[in-house]
Amino acid sequence: MRLLNYILWDVDPSIFKLFGEREVRWYGLLWALSFIIGQQIMLWVYDKEGIDKKAAESLTVYMIVSTILGARLGHCFFYDWDVYSKDLIKIFYIWEGGLASHGAAVGIIVRMILYVRKFKPKSFFWLMDRIVIGAALAGAFIRFGNLMNSEIIGKPNESNYSFAFVKNTERSLYNTMQLVNDVSYQKSSSDTIVDGFRYPKAKLIFDINAHSSIANKAVVAKMVETQAFSLLNRIENSPNTEDHHIKLFGTRPTVTVKKKKSDWEASFDVFLVPRHAGQLYESFSCVILFFILLAIYYKFKTKTPEGLIFGIFLIYVFGLRIVWETTKEVQVAFEKDMSMNMGQWLSIPFITLGLLILINSLLEKKWFKI
Repeated sequence: MRLLNYILWDVDPSIFKLFGEREVRWYGLLWALSFIIGQQIMLWVYDKEGIDKKAAESLTVYMIVSTILGARLGHCFFYDWDVYSKDLIKIFYIWEGGLASHGAAVGIIVRMILYVRKFKPKSFFWLMDRIVIGAALAGAFIRFGNLMNSEIIGKPNESNYSFAFVKNTERSLYNTMQLVNDVSYQKSSSDTIVDGFRYPKAKLIFDINAHSSIANKAVVAKMVETQAFSLLNRIENSPNTEDHHIKLFGTRPTVTVKKKKSDWEASFDVFLVPRHAGQLYESFSCVILFFILLAIYYKFKTKTPEGLIFGIFLIYVFGLRIVWETTKEVQVAFEKDMSMNMGQWLSIPFITLGLLILINSLLEKKWFKI
């Protein structure tokens, strides 16, 4: 089967800029929406069950702090401790990125125990059964935000529903080549097979500023060959396979140059690396979970066995996490030699906890109450 219907993903993660520099990103917007919608769901629940709404407003603050703090600490301790242990202050550099969902889960659970003790809405399991309904939708938003950022990408995948994540390489080319105004791609109807894998061919196009130092087509071609080929070869040979979006396979393709209004247009053929869209797999899974949990709550309402929804949530989310991780590139170097990656290992305790909570919720004589 010829791989011609892949999705060329070069979406800009930035929506717009404030004050010329500060970016407002899709990822940040989706994070904010997850808290806003989660709060509205809990306000609806509290109103429906006769709980003081002021407790729901405080709950939002608790959730924001526990989610961000837990996710940040989880990333630092589980994925990059070798780096952060040498400079602990960087743990607080949240703007540099690095959040882990397992850490967020731990942070939320601990914080909600404290919340229940202070506000006493009802029991801990009663609260978690309702929180995870919004949390499922939040998971969908956050994973879609990862897609918009072209991060946590999947392994190479030869199929018509694959994504070619080219934005990061596009940005590297744009930032390296000073006279380039824009970088874009154009699909073609051909591909090549290397080591049994089919790579679709595309045309990489540069819009180049007609600077006074660029006198003719030969000069433009030489500049592109010198700068673009060098960068693409470095990326292709990088030990970090997550960076491999474009391949030249050791060749130097012919650069075509033409005058375009007041600028130059240079282009040459490259091969793209189609990949699993692991972010979408998880996002769609969370949307389905949201409707499942909402349906369970809507059916049982106040008669919902305490811990039932929470247990289902943990088993579903972290069980599928183990599955979807098989489609992703490793996020840190030490995972390459592991039989299962860090995300899979960290999911096992949560699945076990979910099973215990689910069974406990169905027992007439409970093992434990919180």
